[in-house]
Amino acid sequence: MRSDTMPLAAPNFDKMFQDGARYPWRATRTAVVFVHQGGDLTMPSGQVTACDPFIGLEFIEHAEPFTVAVPPGRYPVEVSLVGWTKEGEPDGPAEPERVAAAKLVISRETPVRWQMALVGDQDEADLADNEFYGYGVDAGTGCFADYASVPALHELVEEHDDRPGDNRLTDALEAAEWREPVNLTTADGASDLVAFMSGPGDGAYPTWIGFDVADRPACFITDFEILRHA
Repeated sequence: MRSDTMPLAAPNFDKMFQDGARYPWRATRTAVVFVHQGGDLTMPSGQVTACDPFIGLEFIEHAEPFTVAVPPGRYPVEVSLVGWTKEGEPDGPAEPERVAAAKLVISRETPVRWQMALVGDQDEADLADNEFYGYGVDAGTGCFADYASVPALHELVEEHDDRPGDNRLTDALEAAEWREPVNLTTADGASDLVAFMSGPGDGAYPTWIGFDVADRPACFITDFEILRHA
């Protein structure tokens, strides 16, 4: 890494996943955190993929796995939703509105360091100040999945014959009011994913890996950058 550059640093994820945490917001409002469960993700290979499912499940090259893998198993997913108090009521109540971040929990150990998640031959040394690697979102949605499951998960985004443009994933997100995370399984029950809305919508978003004191991956977190500057 060039000594005169500093790629984007990880934010304070501890607070971002603290249910009820409050962030000052433009002086007269407060952003409030709501941690919701997204169900368990089956990881047959342990190769973690994060992508826009409407792209990555159609074009597998957009679902390339991270270079850091985990032991095969089943792992819970949590999302940090944020809502805002009314104007002029910074101490008032709020309701969850948007996904601020999504976490794939590998263990409950506390991360002691954070590393940007990379794919392929990406190298942090190639990044300039505050730059990052992340996945592109064109359908306002992100997900976690196992790379080995991606071909089978394609069925979740296949269009209904009688409703062009709709599929199982859009049906599930609509039922969740385009807010809550959804856990979908293929028809044979062998593969699944956890999908969620991508905070502000389309764009590019980084994923971070939290490592425990034994330098094992404890979690993967995609930050939708709503609370980074709060």
